[in-house]
Amino acid sequence: MGFKFKRKGLPCLFSILVLAGLAVGFTYAIKAFRGNASSSASGKKRNNYTITYKSVIKNNPYRLHVAEGKKRVTTPYKNSSELRKASHKSKVKRISNSTGFIVDNLSHSEPYLHPDAAKILFEIGKRFAEKSDGHKFIITSLTRTIENQTKLTKLNPNASPNTSSHSYAVSFDLAYSKFNRNREYNHNAHKALEETLIQLQKEKRIYVLREKQSACYHVTVR
Repeated sequence: MGFKFKRKGLPCLFSILVLAGLAVGFTYAIKAFRGNASSSASGKKRNNYTITYKSVIKNNPYRLHVAEGKKRVTTPYKNSSELRKASHKSKVKRISNSTGFIVDNLSHSEPYLHPDAAKILFEIGKRFAEKSDGHKFIITSLTRTIENQTKLTKLNPNASPNTSSHSYAVSFDLAYSKFNRNREYNHNAHKALEETLIQLQKEKRIYVLREKQSACYHVTVR
């Protein structure tokens, strides 16, 4: 009888293990399916936000952005010390929070812009605030010196290894994935920001390049 019990017990135990394995696999499959479904439900899921506004802005070639820098500044700024000296001579203007925008914690750029670029930034902020009923966009990058650019390239493979138009103090990045002090995505604010940029683009006052990886608009004064 003992022998027969073992013969019957083994298939029973095997069946239980198989069923348990199938149950675990089924549970993981359901979780994966739900995760994929929620990510593609509306817009594009990026980190903790979902882009719901479909961009229609036309990108201006990057070479045009760099050309504007060379035309206004001639040589790019090498480091922060050089940039501060330029500030004392009023060749660049220090940028801080103002109407329509907030300057983010800048880790790889300096809070300065060429006077022409600063003027157009304030114009963007003013128009955006009026169009969006008081929302604020976030500036994620301003002047990026050669030294800043070199450090960023080591950390971010998507960063240009060549001289950036940021290095001439004529360009700045505006996030379209976060707005206001709570840094949350806002569909209406995103729409208002792009419409503001498109209008200034049509007026031939700026060049724009939408950077998908960084979720920002790279803007250069014309």
